[in-house]
Amino acid sequence: MYDFVLGTEEQVYANEKSFLLAVKRMLPRWLNSIPDSEYGAICTIAEESCKGYDGPVIVETGVGASTLALVWFAAKYGGHVYTWDISSAKAAVIRQVCNEALGPYIGDVRRHWTLVPWMSTSSYLGISNLAELDKRVCLSFHDSDHTWSNVEAELRAVSPLMLDGGVIALDDANLRWLDTNIGLVNTYRRKLGWPGLDAKLTAAQTGEIHWLRALDLLRNSFEDVTHLEDEYKLGFAEDPYFAWFDTEFQIKTELGTEQQEALMHRFDAFQVRGFKE
Repeated sequence: MYDFVLGTEEQVYANEKSFLLAVKRMLPRWLNSIPDSEYGAICTIAEESCKGYDGPVIVETGVGASTLALVWFAAKYGGHVYTWDISSAKAAVIRQVCNEALGPYIGDVRRHWTLVPWMSTSSYLGISNLAELDKRVCLSFHDSDHTWSNVEAELRAVSPLMLDGGVIALDDANLRWLDTNIGLVNTYRRKLGWPGLDAKLTAAQTGEIHWLRALDLLRNSFEDVTHLEDEYKLGFAEDPYFAWFDTEFQIKTELGTEQQEALMHRFDAFQVRGFKE
């Protein structure tokens, strides 16, 4: 089903990002939730982060289209991706896509990808447990529960594991939810035919924008933090993703699962050095 013919082997290796983008665009919508421009930024950051390391390690929370790019570049440099997600259905399809679309070039995906079907913040099976395996991380991409309580916990878990010069990246960094994603709650309430939650509750769960909170947290955790320029910010305004899914995007904005405000900061990435013990 996903064994696409997208060029010769030489063409694929000569145009890796174009190949990966073509695979992404053929995914079902429920697996393809990031804009093309963000996907391009992830590809670039993944390659730059993996270069120079023998067996680079990447952390990801939230399985999906991003997994394809991360696995591709980890495999290219003999590395490994650890993904946390509780959705076995999404993970099963992504594993199939990896094996059928990427497999002819990278081999068996199990050599380069481990799915951890558990909460990323768990003390027993979460990100922090990579320390038991003596793993150091060159790239960490966070795209799971978009509440600050979860994002903060993930960042605190991965920070001690980061290599100097490693990159921490966030999806939906322009959201403001504190402990509960009221936008997502209202999405399901609408599907169920239930009334939307009181506006006071929405206000109570809305805080400072996540990318600024993340920047402050990382500056307190590392000696040096660089807010990276990325391809997403250069290309999001003309990204065909937003035009193609325009009707859906408008509804999601109304419900609060998307934010038109500060759309430039839907994706943000930070290079870190010198973890403060």
